[in-house]
Amino acid sequence: MQTKRTTPRGDKKRYIGRLDSVAGVRREICRLYRDARQGALDVADASKLANILYIAGRLLERQELEARVQKLEEAPQEPWR
Repeated sequence: MQTKRTTPRGDKKRYIGRLDSVAGVRREICRLYRDARQGALDVADASKLANILYIAGRLLERQELEARVQKLEEAPQEPWR
């Protein structure tokens, strides 16, 4: 059985936004949702891609938290009173 592969918005090459921030990942997930709802992308494919993007978003959040923790650890400590 062959699955039907479709590209969003016809055969045109699709622009993929920057995925270096949580906001960028969110925008791409919203695009996938719209494409799937409009029938431009198979729902199963959209689901798989959305899961990958969700993982990427979680990794970006962790990276941001690690940077914040490192900054706090490097800051001069005031003695407790």
